[in-house]
Amino acid sequence: MASNDFDTLEGQIVVSSRPATLCYGKPWDFINTLISILKVTFPVNRNNRFVVFGHETPGSDETNMMWARFDTSGNPTGWFAFVKGQWQRFYSPAPKEIRWFYGDSNSPALGWLPLLSTANGVSQAIVDKLLAQYVEIVPGQYSYYAARYIGY
Repeated sequence: MASNDFDTLEGQIVVSSRPATLCYGKPWDFINTLISILKVTFPVNRNNRFVVFGHETPGSDETNMMWARFDTSGNPTGWFAFVKGQWQRFYSPAPKEIRWFYGDSNSPALGWLPLLSTANGVSQAIVDKLLAQYVEIVPGQYSYYAARYIGY
């Protein structure tokens, strides 16, 4: 059940083609013919915008859209969505993907969790191999470290 107008999509069933014969030998033949001749259409206004493009931050009336962000030269810089009151970048990591970061492990990029222990769901053997490659600033704080995406 839809909780608001944006959770509802209404369409209609239309006949897209007519079969040469209306005789069917098996129930599955009948079902397959129905699937081939009936289509569902959803009215979408061609003027609707679902994605905002550009280098400037979208306005407050566009926070319900995706933002394809580009730099001033037209190069893509990422996909963004309005999450928890601000524009957040979308990442699409592979399952269990780990990425390397240069910065401060005590204040990682939003949505990323540094892998410093097995508490993050990574085996001790992998954590040990990762920690051997970290660049330490002071004990327990790193400038080059691995992290995994946990979301916003």
